[in-house]
Parts: sequence; structure tokens; C-alpha cells
Amino acid sequence: SLSIGDKAYAEFLFLIKQNASIDGTFLPNFYQIEYIGLEDNSYKFADLLVDKAKSSSGGLFLQKNLAITGTEFTPMPITFTEDGAAVLLDEPTALQVVISNEGNVEIYDVVVLVLVTDEYGETVYEFQTKINSVGPKESKIFLSDTINIEKGVVHEWFVKIEEIEKEEELTDNLLSVFGFIPPEG
Repeated sequence: SLSIGDKAYAEFLFLIKQNASIDGTFLPNFYQIEYIGLEDNSYKFADLLVDKAKSSSGGLFLQKNLAITGTEFTPMPITFTEDGAAVLLDEPTALQVVISNEGNVEIYDVVVLVLVTDEYGETVYEFQTKINSVGPKESKIFLSDTINIEKGVVHEWFVKIEEIEKEEELTDNLLSVFGFIPPEG
């Protein structure tokens, strides 16, 4: 059994360290080694290996996943309605968008589309941009052009990241936010 070898090695380490301290001899660092019975724990080892590979940026599993992880109106809204619509100031408005790479592979030429429509379905603004690259676990922020919107009409800012090849999760590539300027009176 290899556990006998473990005991012998542990005894060797103890004696060599003891003799070195008595003699004043410098020794390199010897590490305790113990056999864990890989055939008994191979499933644990495999799970550990898979987890490590998934979390590694150069691992066995290359994960591609872009996501829209945040938006913010500029200038900041006055408040938000119960439905989550932003109550905007009566001035030109832009939308700041955060695009994150939640995978472990750098993504190049990320195309983002922002489409603003009014409550009647009419397109009032369309903006497309290309982000050169987004590294693994990195985020990029871009700001749309400022636009004027009609008072008293709820507008939708629809943001979409174009699908990349072999992307794992597509539902986080789309996001809609709503805002309006209150009518006068």
C-alpha cells in the first residue's frame, strides 16, 4: 500500500529537519506529499479539472458570451415610474451602454445597434457602432448620440448586440429601456 510509503516519507522529513536544526545545516524546503488514491477520487479530480478549465482564459473550454450589463441616460433622469420608465429632463438625451464580455475569449468587431421608437412604433433614431475588441471579463462603455424626443410620449431605446459565432447565451444581447419627457402643464 502506498500509505506505508507516505508514513515513511513523513518520518524521513521529520528526521532530516530535526538533524538539520541540530547540525545547523541549511535545507531546501521539502513538502509533505500524500497519496490520495486517485482511482477512488477520479470523479472529484475530473470535476476539479473541468471547473478549472472553464474558469481559465486559456482553458480547454472557450466560452464566448457578450452581454448588455447596464444602461444609463445622460443627463440623469429626474426619477423612474413604477413601470421603470425614466422621467427625463426637457433637453437632448443620450444613452450610455455597458457591453461586457462574460466569456474567456477576446471578441473582436462587436456591433451594437440602438433603435429609438416612440409609443406609436415610429423610429425616431437609429445608431450603430462597432467596438474593436472586448477582452475576457472586460467591459466597454459607449455613449449614443444625443437626441431630442417629443414631450409626453414614451420612447423605447432598444439595444442589441449582433450575435457572434458560437455565442453561448443570446438572451443577454437584447435590452429595452423606456423614457419620456413629461408634458408641459
